[in-house]
Amino acid sequence: MEANHFEAGAALTGREIVILKDLSQGLSRTEIAASQNISANTVKMVVNTIYNKLGANNLPDAIRVAMNHKII
Repeated sequence: MEANHFEAGAALTGREIVILKDLSQGLSRTEIAASQNISANTVKMVVNTIYNKLGANNLPDAIRVAMNHKII
């Protein structure tokens, strides 16, 4: 298993946390965009930022890191 390079100083914003929580509950990017009144492209950009901040390569990895660090 590849180690994540999460840095505590790279805290997620409120919007990033909400989107990650929604994704962890199974909502699609389109559903999140509609509920947050933002574009699907914005959701995609936020997800990429989340991955970068958490050092994750995919959604399950990002959720695991966030849960391990008690972010979600």
